[in-house]
Amino acid sequence: MRLLRPRRLVALATAALAVVGLAGAYSYWESYYQHRGFATVAFLPHAQRGQLQTVHFYSPALHDPTGAFRRGILHESGATFVIVPCAAPPALRRALAPVTSIAGRFGCVTVAQTR
Repeated sequence: MRLLRPRRLVALATAALAVVGLAGAYSYWESYYQHRGFATVAFLPHAQRGQLQTVHFYSPALHDPTGAFRRGILHESGATFVIVPCAAPPALRRALAPVTSIAGRFGCVTVAQTR
């Protein structure tokens, strides 16, 4: 029996690893697609159908045109740095401007330092 040449042996090992890797990736994707990263939901035979409810909470910080409420929270918390995310409303940036200075920007995320 003749031994396989090194190139053929490497090609065969590479193909085998590629097939095993692709099979594993497909299995992982299929499981993630089915469960979305969560454990399987347990269905109870006696459970009744639920209903969707929407609950609205009032937040004074969201209805603060001058920003005084937000600045008060920031002052009372004693925070040194504030991270302002990309999706922060312009009203939040205006409210923080008098009491913070920009320490750095990372893309659209701003890190502000309290004064």
